[in-house]
Amino acid sequence: MNRTTLATLASLAAAAFCAWQLGGRMGAGVLVGALTAAVFTGLGLAYLRHELAHRPRNALQALTVGFLVKLVVLGAGALALRFLPVLAERFDWRGYLVAFGAAAFLILIVGTAEILRDVKERRAT
Repeated sequence: MNRTTLATLASLAAAAFCAWQLGGRMGAGVLVGALTAAVFTGLGLAYLRHELAHRPRNALQALTVGFLVKLVVLGAGALALRFLPVLAERFDWRGYLVAFGAAAFLILIVGTAEILRDVKERRAT
């Protein structure tokens, strides 16, 4: 199991524990935020890994696209959870924002470090 997977599982476990402790709408918002961040951060890291393997000159573009996609998902999710009555009664948008930010940050730091280590090892061989 690689470090990115472990960081993802750890962030989801922490979010699940916090959601269980908070309960209700706030806990559901925390859980949805962490899950959404894990999915989109994982996709961004996969895109970065692909670009580094096939077109290394586009690595900065891949990082930028991943960041912008996460920013759009963060904003759209928060607005949906805040202003759509069906979602607002089930999920708290503030818990979503905090959990999304924390999970995305943890997974992105660990995943990027792992990708850079892989690139360094590949260049050495």
